[in-house]
Amino acid sequence: MAPSGTQAVRERVASVYAQAVALPPGTRVLLALLCVCTAALAAVRVGHAPLVQDAPALVLVVGASWCFPWVLITSAFATSTWIEFVLFVVLVPAAAPFLEAQWGMQELLLFSTAVIVSSNAVTWFLGLALGLILRSDQLLFATHWEGLHTLLTGFLVAYAQLVPEATLPPIPWLRARDLPMLAVGVANVPCFFGILPRFLPIQIAWITSWIYLRFYQAHADGPRGDPSDEFAFVLWFPPLVRPVLAPVFNALHRVAYAAHLVPRSPGYMDLELSLAQSQRSGAREEAERRRAMALAALDARVAPAAAPPAAASPTAASPASE
Repeated sequence: MAPSGTQAVRERVASVYAQAVALPPGTRVLLALLCVCTAALAAVRVGHAPLVQDAPALVLVVGASWCFPWVLITSAFATSTWIEFVLFVVLVPAAAPFLEAQWGMQELLLFSTAVIVSSNAVTWFLGLALGLILRSDQLLFATHWEGLHTLLTGFLVAYAQLVPEATLPPIPWLRARDLPMLAVGVANVPCFFGILPRFLPIQIAWITSWIYLRFYQAHADGPRGDPSDEFAFVLWFPPLVRPVLAPVFNALHRVAYAAHLVPRSPGYMDLELSLAQSQRSGAREEAERRRAMALAALDARVAPAAAPPAAASPTAASPASE
């Protein structure tokens, strides 16, 4: 007897609940924040503020959110469209568990907080500066910034660091190391036409997440950051322009170090040692070891899904013809 419609819905809800409970705790925290902030924004819009920019305590409005510092966090998780909400609900559980398995819950949440807050702070500053320079009330008070685009971009950078040579099964020629620049390149198109919300933060998050992973991420068995040559900033760009860009990036790194914006760790004294014949330090070897372990973990995670179905047993074969 086929189950009734109500029973089928209950079974589906129970299945979704079981899958959510099976997620690691850090991923569940991110999903909970997404649901709570999106629900709060929807409630505010229904009750008091039909326009998204009328809720500066939940989404970032550069000219009106200055007295709500928590908006640096809530603006990432508050989503004004159901399409984006569903997309984020699908993408966060798809990307975060692997990173949590490599880093642990505390580091996943710390990385998420660092990327979201720093990217939104830079977005706030740039939006305010553009609004004041252009004297644009549209940018200052009628433009809102929201969504998990910054965090998802940070996840792409983290995958490019941990498993740079991993490929996507549907697109075997696309490697993990190519995904951040693909996202930045796509985001450049609407930014060129002045469509900044949702796209400018992607470009900022690519840089802030790389800075955190390169210089600040703590490890239990090694120094902070990832000084390996494979994670040098210049490698994000085409080989043709790397010799031109490397001296510029090195000069920027020296200025940032002099201003105490980035630490100078033992084992690498500049930004782009991959272009020089430098000796590999213990820190680089440790980063390579972590990268190899992450790739092995990803292979183990993907292998069961990619394994072909087991062949039918002889007893299950069709009856022989007479």
